[in-house]
Amino acid sequence: MIRTSMLCSLIAATTLSLTASADPSIAQKQKRKTWQEQIDSHSKSANDRCGASIAVTVEWEGFEAAMQTAGEQAIGMFCGDPIEAVAGVCQVGGDDAKAAVKQKIHKYVCRYGGEGKRSIDVSSGTFTFTVDLKKGSNIVDIRNDLMKKL
Repeated sequence: MIRTSMLCSLIAATTLSLTASADPSIAQKQKRKTWQEQIDSHSKSANDRCGASIAVTVEWEGFEAAMQTAGEQAIGMFCGDPIEAVAGVCQVGGDDAKAAVKQKIHKYVCRYGGEGKRSIDVSSGTFTFTVDLKKGSNIVDIRNDLMKKL
């Protein structure tokens, strides 16, 4: 009985410790805010150019784990360029591209994938860009890849 009680206390303390460390620091919150403003600027450009209303989600936790090992990266650029590429699709593709974007992209998700895991997916109304920090982000390449998926 005492062992069970001690084990439960240990598990509770470990869970509390892990939960507390998962909360972003003030510095991380400030970086996220700056990066989010950059991404929002690109999102506005895409929505305006395409006549769309694309919601944006960034899965911050994956990036922060990567930054601990890779150093600080410009996440605003890595996640902003793909949504800016959507604007490029509408610019070069005209009315057909605008119609495709409005029909097929309602949400944009940017997530960290790791080295060699860069990918672009459009399904169920969601455009998901998986970032490879080493490969970087090239708006023209992303736009061309995205046009093949629409």
